[in-house]
Amino acid sequence: MGFNGDLYQESGASVVMTTKGDMVDYNTERQRLGIGSANQILQVKSSLPSWETVPLADTVLTTAGDVLYENATPELARLPKGNLNDVLTMGASLPAWSAPAGGGGSYVFLESFTATASSTFTCTLSSPIALADFSRLVGVFRGKYGAGALELQLSNNLAQPLTASHYVWSSNVLSSTGATAVHGSGVDHFELVNSTTDAGARGLNVFEVIVLPTQGDGGGLPSDMMCDWQWAGERTSISGGGYTYNNTGNITHINGFFLTNSLGNNFEVNSVLEVYKVQKS
Repeated sequence: MGFNGDLYQESGASVVMTTKGDMVDYNTERQRLGIGSANQILQVKSSLPSWETVPLADTVLTTAGDVLYENATPELARLPKGNLNDVLTMGASLPAWSAPAGGGGSYVFLESFTATASSTFTCTLSSPIALADFSRLVGVFRGKYGAGALELQLSNNLAQPLTASHYVWSSNVLSSTGATAVHGSGVDHFELVNSTTDAGARGLNVFEVIVLPTQGDGGGLPSDMMCDWQWAGERTSISGGGYTYNNTGNITHINGFFLTNSLGNNFEVNSVLEVYKVQKS
């Protein structure tokens, strides 16, 4: 056998070889075993030789983030990567990606932001969060914001902060000097910490954002965003809440948060904002 199409003959049996790399095997008589594909190996299958693809990692996995596991055949199998924040769980017999258990009570960490020496602490999410992906968003600020009030602006599907007169809020300030009620209406921010009683304090502020799509202020302005907060400073504590809205169309995503200082003073370097989402039930 030296050329394509050569005839192999022995003891009266003949096999026509048609392709370079063909081989001869025996079933009830001698027969042609056609050449296999690239990277296949010759294995015995059903008592006869057969070219087979070896299920190695580089032949099974196709996409970044895939997971290799043994299925029920058994053989190596590909588990495609899951969605953002999914966890790997065990089904009846095989692993699978699924949303974290716990429904509306499950907090999922999204991102952490670190402040620089600036009067604006810009926290733009790497991926906008769709309303379908959370029941509420939670921000945890830890640090010092300089003299002046700590203010919050929200960013929606317009990928910019809502800065027009769309915010309404009120809060209660408790300190050693007594209790004070503070409020703002038709302003461009939520005031998370009062400027007179907590100027320059270092502490912890937790705020929660809830979006009510298609529910505006009753004047044709859709999509309220409710905001509640608590602050624990060095000498005082503040709790408050209010709402804002988008006047150009329904809110579909949240893009980020903007913390500012009412007097234009800088945030303390390495102050931190951590952002979490609460899963829908």
